[in-house]
Amino acid sequence: MNSRWGRLYIASVTVVGFGVLAASLWNVATVPRDVSWLLLLLLTLLAGSFPIKIPGVPALIYVSEAFVFTIVLLHGAAPAVVAFALAGFVVTLSRHRREPFRVAFNMAEPAISIGLAAQFMRLSTVSTAPGHFHTVELPLVAMTVAYFLLNSWLNALAVRAETGKPAHLVWRQHFLLLSLNCFAGASVALLLANLPHFGAGVLGVVASVLAAVYVAFRAAMGRVADSTAHLEELNELYLSMLETLAMAIDAKDQATHGHIRRVQKLAVGLARNLGVTDPKHIEAMRAAALLHDIGKIAVPEHILNKPGRLTPAEYDRMKLHASVGGQILATIKFRYPIARIVRHHHERWDGSGYPDGLSGTDIPFGARIMSVVDCYDALTSERPYRAALPAREALEMVVREKGTKFDPLVVETFTRVHAELTNQVVAHEQQLTVASPVMRQPFTGPSPEAANP
Repeated sequence: MNSRWGRLYIASVTVVGFGVLAASLWNVATVPRDVSWLLLLLLTLLAGSFPIKIPGVPALIYVSEAFVFTIVLLHGAAPAVVAFALAGFVVTLSRHRREPFRVAFNMAEPAISIGLAAQFMRLSTVSTAPGHFHTVELPLVAMTVAYFLLNSWLNALAVRAETGKPAHLVWRQHFLLLSLNCFAGASVALLLANLPHFGAGVLGVVASVLAAVYVAFRAAMGRVADSTAHLEELNELYLSMLETLAMAIDAKDQATHGHIRRVQKLAVGLARNLGVTDPKHIEAMRAAALLHDIGKIAVPEHILNKPGRLTPAEYDRMKLHASVGGQILATIKFRYPIARIVRHHHERWDGSGYPDGLSGTDIPFGARIMSVVDCYDALTSERPYRAALPAREALEMVVREKGTKFDPLVVETFTRVHAELTNQVVAHEQQLTVASPVMRQPFTGPSPEAANP
């Protein structure tokens, strides 16, 4: 848990959850109840001992909701909170990762979720006595919906705190379908609570059914996990192929060695600072940065490596690399929207760029980001016909083009974060220097005064 926000979030949930748990323990200790709730508690803990891993995120689910919901229907909210918190404790102890903050969160979050959800039900029902289907069905649905939303979002935010993945994407991709598990548990709870002869025999039958469901669901999740792992391996292979192709392009243009890698680091960092959070768009930015100069394979090497300024005819030939690159990538079924970023990364905000003369927001957002960082890196890199500019001077030149060549918002954001981003690039190239004795052209990085242009 590296971020300050993440630590604060986990601490807040823990404090609130243990407050709910403490109040519930006091209620359980002072209010007489039928001992049958202890049997339900035992089954809740038993079900909690066999969690199911959700593929792709550090989160677990288990089939104990049916018993917890039954406790709410028959005995009230307080015993359900105690049972679910203890189940969370058991789940955490059954895993290898037993950090105190994780144990505390996995007890506090269920306490909050079921405690608040049970209050929704209490406020919307007249009676929860067995046999009163007409008075409990809709409140039970309300409780189930409230529990699912609280439980899934509290966990999705915890995943964000631990991994940095956007919570709404985590929720949509990994938790939304789990609502079926909650409603299945509520259905079982409704049947249990309304049986005329509720007892150990009935619970034994229900437990057997739930065990069969658990085995089937766990097998399904295992197949999903295998498919996810296979897709991740294919993605790694895909990225490796892109990087190999990018290195081949980089090697052809001797004047811009290292440019592609630096642009990639700057582009991805700038995109994140501009609020881009969708993993697909981030990966598109990463891949497009690697391939933004792929069209240079159509440009003769004597033009690419000319030790001087290009003639108008040579410059026209050089400009073809944007459209050629876009055409090449448009024929490939990439997982991310790459081709338009590559084709339009030399368009200008005022419409005077190439190849299509797009202007303003008609230029793809990724291309507007690429345009700024591509220009900045070119200015701060050595060329056969000029020396590299200091970071401050290059940044001032970029700022002067705000609203004419570049998107003003992108330039303003880059101005604010460029020192941080370029320092990351310098650190990355230093790592490469240690890893390999053959180093590409160094990046000038920010000058000491660049933080305050």
